[in-house]
Formats: sequence, structure tokens, C-alpha cells
Amino acid sequence: MYFAQLYQMNLSARELDLLGSILVKIPAPSFVVFYNGDKKLPDISEQKLSDAFEPAGSVPGFEWTAKVINIGGTHNEGLQKKVQGVV
Repeated sequence: MYFAQLYQMNLSARELDLLGSILVKIPAPSFVVFYNGDKKLPDISEQKLSDAFEPAGSVPGFEWTAKVINIGGTHNEGLQKKVQGVV
């Protein structure tokens, strides 16, 4: 839903309408998940949106993936240091 809101804001700012007959170019999506839980994960991994579908694999031919960056504990300390104090 957040993703759709971002696209809506982008289209509104550019005064474009998706419901017209002209192809509207939109920015390519890029998804990042910051993980700080207790489950053991590598520093960087990939997660497929289709893993959340019921039943699994029910929507063939399309796949969104997200880069999962583990920021828990001592993972990705360089990134943690860069964002300390940033609000």
C-alpha cells in the first residue's frame, strides 16, 4: 500500500493519469528490507514476494524481490555507523 501511495504521489506531481489511453512511464521499483530480529540471516539476502502468496506459487510469471539487509547485532556495522544520529 505504501508503494502504491508513492507512485500516486509521483504521478500527481507530474500531473499524469494512469486511466488514460497513453502509456505512462513510472520509476522502476527497488525494495529494501532492514532486518534487526533474532533469526540468523546473512548480511544481505533476497526475499521473494511470492513466498507470501496463498497458495504458494499461485501467481505465475511475475516476481518481485526485495534485498534484505541484516542490521541486527554485528551485521553490517559499516551501515549502522553511517546512519547513527541520522533522523
